[in-house]
Amino acid sequence: MAEDLEVTKEKWQRWIRELTEGDESVIAKLQRAADDCERLRQMQTEAKWGREEGPVAFQRVYTSYWQQEKTALEAMIKNVGKFAEAVQRALDNLEAGDEEAATKLNQEVAGIPSMYMSEEKRRLLDSDFGALPIPPDLFY
Repeated sequence: MAEDLEVTKEKWQRWIRELTEGDESVIAKLQRAADDCERLRQMQTEAKWGREEGPVAFQRVYTSYWQQEKTALEAMIKNVGKFAEAVQRALDNLEAGDEEAATKLNQEVAGIPSMYMSEEKRRLLDSDFGALPIPPDLFY
């Protein structure tokens, strides 16, 4: 039993490290992607697109897309952090002798979304009137 416990403990510690520590962690990579989205969003200027109606309309949608991508990545960062914290709590419980640590972990992480959906889109899908039409510029 103690050997199984050490294997589980080592596996959970590795998950936490891979998710949260260093430049190659999941959180660091997601943050770099979010920063890239912000840079791309800021590049969509009048100097690039001009003032004509068609390009300006496209610029608005394209800028909105990069903002929504950034928002989605930031939500993923938050969810990865929540997952890592849940794993750490489970590890602490395991070290305290709680044999139900893995079960509790599974229950806790079941409430962490595995994909991002904006509040606006969630509200539209959960409407009392049934799913409402999704605006064309709302990707998430």
